[in-house]
Amino acid sequence: MRNTFILFTLLFSTLLAQAQTFQKTIPYQQSQCHGGKSKVELLLRFDKKIAPEENDFSGAPMVFIKSPKPQIVESLSDPYPGDFSFVKPNEGSICDKTQGYELNNGIVAILYSKDNRPFKELYQVVVFNTHTNKILDKKEIGAVTQLLSAKNGFAFATMIPRSDVDQINMTSNTGQKMSAFDKDLEAVESIKLENDKLKVEFDPNLSFENSNWKKYFKNKDDYLKTAGWSPEKKDFSNSVVYEASYFNRNESDIQESCIVMVKKRGDPIQTSMWRCLREKQ
Repeated sequence: MRNTFILFTLLFSTLLAQAQTFQKTIPYQQSQCHGGKSKVELLLRFDKKIAPEENDFSGAPMVFIKSPKPQIVESLSDPYPGDFSFVKPNEGSICDKTQGYELNNGIVAILYSKDNRPFKELYQVVVFNTHTNKILDKKEIGAVTQLLSAKNGFAFATMIPRSDVDQINMTSNTGQKMSAFDKDLEAVESIKLENDKLKVEFDPNLSFENSNWKKYFKNKDDYLKTAGWSPEKKDFSNSVVYEASYFNRNESDIQESCIVMVKKRGDPIQTSMWRCLREKQ
């Protein structure tokens, strides 16, 4: 009984401290979300008032969830934690200003992003139980390029943040010389809640169905083999894709394009590894 009382006291003290911290912060943006019959707000806030001429931030350094009391998702720290902002919501989002999903009845996943300039912003996910008013988990999932709805969760694809591009020269099946530039496989990862923790793993079926490179393969098995899918590790080994293309208006508007999948940038590539297509535009 005494241990229960101590635990309750600590919990109450923590919530009181968070509420006091929240009251001292300055509003920036807020988004209303719904899970089941309940509502929850994700709030971005500053620790102090900043003059407009001094505000060159792309977001705010503190993130709270409020339902009904405010709880800290991202606290102010030293060094500066970064600038957080909302993610543009897709159709069907449970939130009005950012992207959100209902994982189970009353348990919601809300997305926001962290500034990562000069690279693409990094998406963050916080999971909140609207029945118990508790934050269950939060995770950074990377530089997201695609979001998909999925049963009891959602799915996403990412790219590797980088500022440079690797270029190589190649010759197509028809003898056309082209330059190829490296891109990402952008395989799809599913995210779901297991034992109140986020579980993230690659989904081979969604990866093929939503692949930018699907047209180069006979079927799903052909794609998975070339991309180096391992059912045991549940991972793709060939995550770098070199793509080359050439548009020839003198040949009935034919575009010739080729790709190759490798483990990392700069890996040796044999001519037979390239997959090429000729398409009328």
